[in-house]
Amino acid sequence: MRKLHALLTLTLLGVSSAAMSQTTLPLDTGFDNSNFTYYTVNGSPDNYWIKVASSSTMTASPGFVIPAHPAWQTLPGSIPGSQTKWVGPTATGTSPSGQTTFAIFRKCFCLMPGHKQAQMSFKMRGDDGIAVYLNSAGNNIVPYQGGSFNGPAINGPATAPKFQTGRNCVYVLVVDTGSVVTGFNLAGTVSAYGLMPVAAAGTGASFRPCTCEGRPAVSEQATIRALVNVARGIVANGGAVQVKADGPRSR
Repeated sequence: MRKLHALLTLTLLGVSSAAMSQTTLPLDTGFDNSNFTYYTVNGSPDNYWIKVASSSTMTASPGFVIPAHPAWQTLPGSIPGSQTKWVGPTATGTSPSGQTTFAIFRKCFCLMPGHKQAQMSFKMRGDDGIAVYLNSAGNNIVPYQGGSFNGPAINGPATAPKFQTGRNCVYVLVVDTGSVVTGFNLAGTVSAYGLMPVAAAGTGASFRPCTCEGRPAVSEQATIRALVNVARGIVANGGAVQVKADGPRSR
């Protein structure tokens, strides 16, 4: 932590990005960035993958570590020898029967002024449909598609997405086409010279500002509203996936 504070001080004083260290942070679902370990108890809140909106609420709250359904495959973690967890909108992963619903999750990190060589890579699965956005609804880095919960993992973007100085947030949209369980599973990393972690969500799962910004975080409500509109459009079309982990669904 002292090293990070020292690097931040150097940057704010105008020292070139050459003074920064290269840092890599896991994006894995079910990873506790505070303790650099994985949550072990199903039903535990994931304080870094925050549910910012869903079909039933615009109130943010932590996502939950959920037990993997028997039909789901779980990705190995980005740390050698580890395993990710599935994260869902409820502590059990259950979803309303017969309804098409959505939940939007986000995880954030900070890039200091003068950052360089920022890269992000990940694989993921979801039940049922899934899409990924970076910083805005207009930056759709993984188009909406079936979540491949028991098939080959979905890859992240083939080329480095457009990052910005300060806060960067990865938003994952998960659509459930109306049966028993829903959630998503992601393994990956972000790395850069000048990369800073974001503290765990505060009261009400509010976004903490990046230290390097030197000001309160700008409200992300406009971004969330835009993503909710995208999600509602997908839901209005009934989602895009015909098969659930718990069996086929007819229309």
